[in-house]
Amino acid sequence: MRSNKTKNLTLFAFFLAVELLLLFTPLGFLRIGPLSATLMHIPVIIAALTMGWKYGAALGLVFGLCSVWNATFAPGITSFCFSPFITIGNVSGNFTSLIIALVPRVLIGLISAWIYTLCKNKQINDNISVSLSALAGSFTNTVLIMRQR
Repeated sequence: MRSNKTKNLTLFAFFLAVELLLLFTPLGFLRIGPLSATLMHIPVIIAALTMGWKYGAALGLVFGLCSVWNATFAPGITSFCFSPFITIGNVSGNFTSLIIALVPRVLIGLISAWIYTLCKNKQINDNISVSLSALAGSFTNTVLIMRQR
């Protein structure tokens, strides 16, 4: 049992390092006009599938905190949506900015892991299970973020 905990802690540290690498390089938040596309949900989904929902949710929280950091220190036109510290024009970020930045990102890890577990319990092919889980995690991020704007 102890070796499984050590393995998960090591994997979590690796995924955390990947998230930080993505945050501090242009790879994590790709500027496309006034918007910022992201690849940071991919490590969250992989962590959720390999280690379970707790680790997926925790890494999703890291992703959300990275979004707040990015919106605060590299602001764009929609940064007030993700940071309570930014004002664009007459619109200021507030407490709901933190909810928008954090909750959908935590849900990526939860939903991806839950869909994967559900598929495995129904004895669905592993490739299909992983694909459905990754798709659900990506849609969770996109739909919940776009809905809040």
